[in-house]
Amino acid sequence: MTAWMALYNFFYLPALAAVLTGFFFSKRRKMLGRWREEIFERLFSPVERIRQKAGNRPLVWAHAASVGEVHAAKGLLQALKKKHPETFIVLSTTTQSGKEAAAKIAEAECVLLFPLDFYPALSRLLRLRVKLLLLVETELWPNLIFLARRRGAAIAVVNGRLSERSFPRYRRARFFLSALLGQIDLFCVQEPADAERFIALGAGAERTRTVGNLKYDAAPQDSQELIDLIDKKLSRLGWSASEDPIFLAGSTHPEEEGDVLRGYLAAQRRFPRLKLVLAPRHLDRLAETLAHIEACGVSWTLWDGAGSGGESPRCLVVNRLGLLSVLYGRARIAFVGGTLADRGGHNLLEPAQRGIPVMFGPHTSNVPQISRRLVEAGGGMQVTDGQEIGARLLEALADPDGLARQGAAARRTAASFRGAVEKTLLELAPLLNSPRAEATIPRTAGHAP
Repeated sequence: MTAWMALYNFFYLPALAAVLTGFFFSKRRKMLGRWREEIFERLFSPVERIRQKAGNRPLVWAHAASVGEVHAAKGLLQALKKKHPETFIVLSTTTQSGKEAAAKIAEAECVLLFPLDFYPALSRLLRLRVKLLLLVETELWPNLIFLARRRGAAIAVVNGRLSERSFPRYRRARFFLSALLGQIDLFCVQEPADAERFIALGAGAERTRTVGNLKYDAAPQDSQELIDLIDKKLSRLGWSASEDPIFLAGSTHPEEEGDVLRGYLAAQRRFPRLKLVLAPRHLDRLAETLAHIEACGVSWTLWDGAGSGGESPRCLVVNRLGLLSVLYGRARIAFVGGTLADRGGHNLLEPAQRGIPVMFGPHTSNVPQISRRLVEAGGGMQVTDGQEIGARLLEALADPDGLARQGAAARRTAASFRGAVEKTLLELAPLLNSPRAEATIPRTAGHAP
């Protein structure tokens, strides 16, 4: 295994340089942000500052990729701190937007950008005595895992997931991954299919638990400030809460926005006061979204910015993060993206827990149980194109009582998926309470580096 890690570190920096160069010349180069400052932070983490703040308290380091993973980890970190108030929690993120979201979690006493997964950078940070390392979803960084294990930290994957789409890529690296996963004490994964995939890669069935999705434990906790902000915005647009029903399409991809718009226009001909809120998944592709809207002849405005003109546009395009969940609560019916486009599907329960029916396409490999149970309960509808979106909208808007029943069914389905935080914390207890994690969780022999 030492040879593998030597090769990994040898090729890491050239590969990183190639990726950064590609971003510089791509349409998504804005994602690099203040790259000079970020690179410095990733190379020189504030080890002494963390050590001074932590003192002799047991240190838990959680690592999440970006905003979605941070939101998933939030409830777990809050519960962990409540159960173990003596712990000092460090939360690192891969992206700058993730770091900004992490800074809002009071239980995370130190927030930082994840160091480069390069031996010198991580070796410096892991001078800290980390008791427990939590990896959110699939943050399987080789140097982080091997160095943390070598320094005596217990390691757990929480909210683990391996999608059907990505699994073949991981399987091709099984020889390397089996040794990497052998260093991890515990895998708390979302669904049985995730457990099967982790085990197939070498996780070990005795260390793998299916506990559900942490994201689904988070009940909406809207600040009054945010509620007022949204209500004032809709009022300024001339949209009446009682007379202008809203169809919200969230986390959409460019290739499915045409179908959303065609469905909206089909329904709007019968219900002329119907409004559309469109929240693209990737804001760096906003120009494509606006081009689709313009091509359909729909008047629009941006949440932040100008629009196509007119006092009361038919479409509000959400180009600010952090609004989608509350906006779902203002809609009558929703469509969740990544499901007509083959992306596996995004968070179907976010609108469902607001008590509104959910439409989605056939591509739900990321959320198979949720999509199935929403349809079975009557709170979800699978659609294949714009024509079906329009038909479902017309049916729902023509039957307010039926729409309310569908919304109630969606809310009940969302509630049935809660409990992952409590289950995960229960599984983590041996790692938090024991001085040596290896003595409490059965480990697969033959995987040590």
